[in-house]
Amino acid sequence: MGIAVPVLIVVGLYLGFVAYMGNPTPIMVVTSGSMVPALRIGWVIIVKSVPASQIHVGQIIVYKSTDPEIEDPIVHRVISINNQSGQLDFVTKGDANPVADNVVGFEPPYGIPQNRVIGEVVYVIPYVGYLILFLKEPPVYVFILGLLVILIFLDLRGENKGQKKDDGSEAETVQDGGQRTTTMRTFARSAALASPHRKFLRQRLPEGSHKSSQR
Repeated sequence: MGIAVPVLIVVGLYLGFVAYMGNPTPIMVVTSGSMVPALRIGWVIIVKSVPASQIHVGQIIVYKSTDPEIEDPIVHRVISINNQSGQLDFVTKGDANPVADNVVGFEPPYGIPQNRVIGEVVYVIPYVGYLILFLKEPPVYVFILGLLVILIFLDLRGENKGQKKDDGSEAETVQDGGQRTTTMRTFARSAALASPHRKFLRQRLPEGSHKSSQR
């Protein structure tokens, strides 16, 4: 079975996590400094889909800009809410920006419509995102993909050699899944240590505007 079982376990856990968060991309990385000091470049944010009625002034949300030239999601704080016949629109702003997002065109003058809100930031994990950003670089990505293919090939080759010629039974092989498990445990521990940073998520901010997207 080789590394197939650990991979399936990790995939299953992630899919379960996605379903629980109600968001196809619950893990994002901050790539700009417009939310300093609450969020910094290289920090990982966990985003959960919530009903628009549960979003309040002071919360940090992730939304899809109405500007067609902005493809990546934006993470900024809600500074006011407009209710137009039951339709909620959220005016947002980066903590480190001088003006609100509706002033610079990230969102309409009345705010970002509720149907463009991806979710609320519910957890912050400092610094972990630097590794994710590094791994997304094309040369690194190609190297890791190639290494994974080689490992799978060697694993399958080892299983074939482990078969007994006399009765065709397969010899027991020992697979090292420790690296993947360690990664998941370290990530969980980092999340536990990051809990003090939740205090930033309810702060009000100074006036301002600059894009803070998960790019």
